Amino acid sequence: MQHEWREGNRVILLPEASRFLPAMFEAVSQAQHYVLVELYLMESGELANQVIDALEAATRRGVKTYLLLDGYGAMGLERSDRERLQAAGVALQLFNPIGFHSLARNLSRDHRKIVVVDGEVAFTGGFGAVDEFLEAWYEIAARVEGPVVADWEALFRRLWCSRLTRYASPQGPRLALPEARVAEPQEEGVRGRVISGRGYRYQAIRHSLYARVHQSRQGLWQCTPYFVPTFALRRRLIRAAQRGVDVRLLLPGAKHDPPGVRYAGQRFYQGLLRAGVRIFEFQPTFIHAKFVLADEWVSLGSCNFDHRNLHWNLEANQEIEDSAFACEVQALFERNFAASQEVDAHAWAARPWWQRAREWVYGALEGLVTRLTERLLALFALGRGFLAGLGFGRLGGYAVVQVQVEHQFGQLGHQRFLIGLIAGHLGHVGFVVKQTREQHEGQQQGGRSLFVFLEPGALVAEYALHKACTPVANRGILGGQAIQR
Repeated sequence: MQHEWREGNRVILLPEASRFLPAMFEAVSQAQHYVLVELYLMESGELANQVIDALEAATRRGVKTYLLLDGYGAMGLERSDRERLQAAGVALQLFNPIGFHSLARNLSRDHRKIVVVDGEVAFTGGFGAVDEFLEAWYEIAARVEGPVVADWEALFRRLWCSRLTRYASPQGPRLALPEARVAEPQEEGVRGRVISGRGYRYQAIRHSLYARVHQSRQGLWQCTPYFVPTFALRRRLIRAAQRGVDVRLLLPGAKHDPPGVRYAGQRFYQGLLRAGVRIFEFQPTFIHAKFVLADEWVSLGSCNFDHRNLHWNLEANQEIEDSAFACEVQALFERNFAASQEVDAHAWAARPWWQRAREWVYGALEGLVTRLTERLLALFALGRGFLAGLGFGRLGGYAVVQVQVEHQFGQLGHQRFLIGLIAGHLGHVGFVVKQTREQHEGQQQGGRSLFVFLEPGALVAEYALHKACTPVANRGILGGQAIQR
């Protein structure tokens, strides 16, 4: 996907479930051709029943309906509800159902939220079909019309046909995807684009945010429910504040789900506050919304921009460049700031020891889980490589190749390591990583260690063995063509 900017879009901001849920149900009720729904969370309950009712009504009118759920996020959807959907004629598929085939693959989740009606209207945001969105959680969404709807639909279609997607039941309906319909540009429409991410496989959504943080000159306001940012994002926020940008964070307060994530993120408050970043904790309820305002640029959708989202999940956001829409989002931020408690830098510096200890404990646990996951995946992959090296060859459709990667460990200088790389082998090597000494000259950051984990035809996870490190060279060879990833 090229993530092209497109003119002529109409985007309507829909804060709170009381606005976006009726708008989505109304759009589905007016569908004439097809409805595409992609969600991470769907659990049996009142809201799930409303969604099923809406899709059932659409199928009775002859509308083709497709529901794509994450295999983990839909574990709370009872069998009776799945059977009800399929009996009504709704095509139901699950992305990457949990299994024992691959630890790395289980970590890769579809976190996107997409609703497309007739190729003319799309909705996105941080919503899901769980009852918490009815009252307990604060969320926002956007209704989109115009050329970018085709990009939202393309994301859905690509994943629907993915080899990681399975029908929920052998007896369920199998509907061929309908011919795509293209929306016409809207008069006086705005400039927008769909931006996506696929964990370490594809980082466009993260790079877009980083670029906007770097380019911001007046204001940079971010709302995120799970504030466990990467070091790179924290550094960019601090640098923006130090050059005079009004940097603000809208984060959950005491009503957090789960509370441990809040405590883990609070360990970063002091450094941010010291640099001039203002932090607001939302008081009325748990704020689950994810949106960013940087001058006249807005991004909203599914991405939390936290460590897990950026490492493993499929994500997608709607970006808009328009002064009027930016003013509308700014007003929404200001209303939420008024309902929040600002963290005072001096009071935070004087917080009691037990609060500091709590932050340290939860922060250490979060870091431990992250590092442990990375190392377990590395050991698992290296173990398979070792078995293949003993003569077992390909195991379960995998092939093992060896590549040489340059590393730099502080004052130790360059070290050369031989790493087993698991790659898909469909008549050719699916992925190659190489780092030369010349490419590595001048690198200032030490402790680099690169490992890549792949499956046949598709990269599932790519990660560094050391937390603060990132790959310095990453090239794939697919069908004889080199692709920069």
